[in-house]
Amino acid sequence: MTELKHLISVNQYDIVCVTETHFYDGLTRAEYEIPGFNPYRADRNFKLDRSTNYNQISECGGSIIYVNQSIEILDCKTGPDSIAVSLECDIGKVLIGCVYRSPSLNKRQDLKLLEFVKEIFTDENHIAKFCYGDFNLSHVSWQSGTMTGMNDSVNSTVCMQKLYLDFIHELGVSWLLTSESTRRRLNKVTGVLNESLLDQLLFTEENLVNEYKLGPHLGKSDHVTLTTELNVSQSSKLEENKVTTEERRCWSKVTSEEILQWSHEISWNLDPDEVDDMSVNELWSIIFEKLNVMSDRVPLQNVTNNIDINYSAPWVNRSLKRAIRNKNKAWNVFDVNP
Repeated sequence: MTELKHLISVNQYDIVCVTETHFYDGLTRAEYEIPGFNPYRADRNFKLDRSTNYNQISECGGSIIYVNQSIEILDCKTGPDSIAVSLECDIGKVLIGCVYRSPSLNKRQDLKLLEFVKEIFTDENHIAKFCYGDFNLSHVSWQSGTMTGMNDSVNSTVCMQKLYLDFIHELGVSWLLTSESTRRRLNKVTGVLNESLLDQLLFTEENLVNEYKLGPHLGKSDHVTLTTELNVSQSSKLEENKVTTEERRCWSKVTSEEILQWSHEISWNLDPDEVDDMSVNELWSIIFEKLNVMSDRVPLQNVTNNIDINYSAPWVNRSLKRAIRNKNKAWNVFDVNP
C-alpha cells in the first residue's frame, strides 16, 4: 500500500483501479484507505473449484477503484471480482469498470463475469464506457484481434476466451494494448522469462483516450502498471471542491516558553473524591477544556486546503523514495532489454 500511495502522490491520479486485492470482510478500512480518495471495492464472495478448502470463500481475487474525493460518483455496481462506478462528466455520464478474470473460474463463474462486462458496454445511460482489468485472455492476439490459431479448438479454456473476443467484436469495443507485455514472470527452473499481454483497457470512444504508458510493477506483483489519460473532466466540480480555506491555530508562532507559562497559569488540581466518581470521558472533557484555554491564546491564520494532498506516512522518508526511484529506473532498463 505504501508504494501505491506514493505512486498516486507523485502522479496526482484522479482514479485508480487495482485488481487481485485479496481483501476480505474482516479487513479494517485503515488498512486499505488512501487519504483524499473514496474506495469502491468488490471482494471475492464465491469459492473456486480448485480451492483446497471447499467450505471457505477464497481470500484472493477482488477489485477496488479509488476515486479522488473531488469527483462525485453517481452509482456503483459489482460483479464477480469486479466493480464499476458511474460519474457525470463534461461529455455526459461515464462508466469506469475494474475487472479481474481469474484463470481458475469455472464455466458458470466465467459466464457470470462475462455478463457483467457486457452490462457495462451495453448500458445506454452512459455515453462512454472504460473497462480496465486483468482479463487473462492469453489465447487472444490483440494485435490482430483474433484467436492464436485455435478458432476450431474444443478446449474449454480457449472456447471461453473466444466468447470474450466475440463479444468485443459484436459490440464494436476497442482495446488499447496490442503488442506490449503486461506480465513478466521468470521461470526459476529453466531461467526463461515468460512475457504475456494479460491486462487490457477496453473502451467505446477512441477519441477520449489521449495517451498511455506502462510503468514498473508494485510490490511483489509481476504485472506492470498502466497509466492512461482520458479526455473527460468534472472541471467545474473540481474547481469548486478542490480548494478550501479555513482558519487554524498557528502553533509555530508560539514559543515553548509561552506554552510553559500558560500551563502554569492553569489549575490542574482535581478533587480526588470527585475523580473517583467520574468516567474516563468526563475526566477527558475536563482536561480538554483546560487545554483549550491554552489553545485559544494561539494566533489564527488562514490555511488553504487542497483535496489532492500528498500522502506522507512517517516511513516514506528520503531513503525509501530513493529506493523506489532506483527500482523504477532498473525496471525501465529491463523493459528496454529484458
